[in-house]
Amino acid sequence: MLKAKYFLNVIGAAVLPVLLSACTAEVGGGIAITPGADEGSLTVTWTVEGTDDPGACYDTGATEMELVVYDEDGARVTNTHSACDDFAVTLTLPEGRYSADATLVDPNNESISTTLPMNRLDIVGGSDLSVDIDFPQSSIL
Repeated sequence: MLKAKYFLNVIGAAVLPVLLSACTAEVGGGIAITPGADEGSLTVTWTVEGTDDPGACYDTGATEMELVVYDEDGARVTNTHSACDDFAVTLTLPEGRYSADATLVDPNNESISTTLPMNRLDIVGGSDLSVDIDFPQSSIL
């Protein structure tokens, strides 16, 4: 998966940013270009049965939390897996409106919880949107 947002194409003295890769580049006479002002981040923190005790993950059989992010048209943008007992994950995303699904999974990537939907996630450049969720006992399969 390509995580970067800008590709720098130098034509003579002109620098042309094109939406492709995210990097910081130094061009010519020391001009630093740091693309990403149009990016923000989404931080999802979770608890299992109301606690962030790692034992809750092990008691339910969850080893990871899978997060799938969709754009406002419903197309999948990215997905990530984080250790269940990390209890937080942060993703960098371009500005825009998103939705996401969070599911606890076991070592075989099988769902051990129902999927918790998160809607109307508005990502704003230069800021972090923090969302807290809980996988209650009733969500554990």
